Amino acid sequence: MSSEHKLSLEFSFFDMIKIFDPLPSNSHYPLLWGGGSFLKYGDLNFRSMRNDWKEINLDFFRDVKSQVRPRITCLIPGIAFEAELENLLFPVEMDGLELLPLKVEGKDWKLLNCLNSIDNVDEKRSILHRDDSGKIFMVQKLVINNLAVDKNEFFTIQDSNRSSIFVIESFVNRVRQLGLKGLQFRHIGEVNVNSPP
Repeated sequence: MSSEHKLSLEFSFFDMIKIFDPLPSNSHYPLLWGGGSFLKYGDLNFRSMRNDWKEINLDFFRDVKSQVRPRITCLIPGIAFEAELENLLFPVEMDGLELLPLKVEGKDWKLLNCLNSIDNVDEKRSILHRDDSGKIFMVQKLVINNLAVDKNEFFTIQDSNRSSIFVIESFVNRVRQLGLKGLQFRHIGEVNVNSPP
C-alpha cells in the first residue's frame, strides 16, 4: 500500500454512506481453500497473521466452462486479488489491514486480513442473525452509527464470526472504475456519519 496520499472525505450533515457485502461473481471461477488451509488460518480477521503467515498455493475451481478467471474475488473470510493491483485498490495507507501473500495457479496474489472491527451497530435498524451463543453469523441489513470512514473503508462486526468483510462505496467505486470483474457487491445498509456512536 502506498502512503503518498492522505484519505480526505467530507460529508454534509445529512450524508448516509452505503455499506456493501462483497460476494464472488457467479460468472467467474471461484477461488477455494484447499487441503485444510481454511481451518489452519481460521484466525483471519481476528488477529494479525503477518508474522506466522506462510504463502499458500491455491487453484480456481473450474466446474463451469462459461465462467472466466477473475483478477479479484472473495476467498472467505477475505478478499483476494492479483498482487499487481495492490496500489490501485489500496492507494492510501489504512490502519488495521494486512495484505498476505498467496500463489494462485502460479501467479502472485494477496489476501486481505481486516483487523478493523466495529461495535457501533444500530441493532434496532439492522437485521442480524445470531447463533445459540449470541454471535452474529449472518447480516441481512446493517446500519452503523458514526463510522470513522477515513480509517474504516473495510471492517468486520466485532460481535460476529468475522466471516464477512464489509466495505463502503468508495471501494466499490474504485473496483468498478478499474473495470475489475470477479466481485459482486450486495448493498446491505448505511453508515449514518452524523449519528452518535
